[in-house]
Amino acid sequence: MLTIGYHTLEDRDDVDAIEQSGPIKCETRLAWLGHGFYFWDANMDWAHRFGRSRYNDQYMIFEAEIAIDG
Repeated sequence: MLTIGYHTLEDRDDVDAIEQSGPIKCETRLAWLGHGFYFWDANMDWAHRFGRSRYNDQYMIFEAEIAIDG
């Protein structure tokens, strides 16, 4: 099964680098569920809300197709 995921990142003016090597692994101590790759699934609005609150409106959202085995 494929689903769409939205990856919210701080805007550091490095879109090309992120498109080539993204997504970016979250390794901060603030990570909710530990280190890993965080995606908002099925609702881009959640990704925008997180970007506005966490990155003070200085954020980017990348869309990815995610394969889920099950």
